Amino acid sequence: LKLVDVPDRSYTTALNSSGEVCTKGACNFVGYHKNQEETDKVLEPDGWLHTGDIGRWNADGTLSIIDRKKNIFKLSQGEYIAAEKIEMVCSKSKYVSQPWVYGNSFMPQLVAVVTPDWAELKKAAAEGGWLKGDAKELAASAEAKKFILEQMVLEGKAAKLKSFELP
Repeated sequence: LKLVDVPDRSYTTALNSSGEVCTKGACNFVGYHKNQEETDKVLEPDGWLHTGDIGRWNADGTLSIIDRKKNIFKLSQGEYIAAEKIEMVCSKSKYVSQPWVYGNSFMPQLVAVVTPDWAELKKAAAEGGWLKGDAKELAASAEAKKFILEQMVLEGKAAKLKSFELP
């Protein structure tokens, strides 16, 4: 991992220990299929992948994602998405602790990676009769995934999000 300065957004390693998060390793992809132009935008010749996320090194050595380099992206059907707006709506659910919404111009829908609020999820699982062992097992359960998605969709509909804005 490394952080690369984004001076036009005032994110620099020297000024505030922040910048665009870049990764390098066997887990990175080798490029977009038959799309060298897009590959060149995100993948450096020496293998560093620009994620588009802005990170900050914390005093304890951990990394926090604090922003995105580009705040708006377009889905394959041409609709523009502001991920922060959708993340704020999804996080209104008491079952969602931290949402991260992603999409790109090659896909027609959004995806969300969610850290659940464990106390609320365990309570709902116990009431619903689908409580599993530990947090890892609970999070991996189909019932938990379905339940959290349903809760996010309810929040999205209450906020009048359009169907393409729902993860």
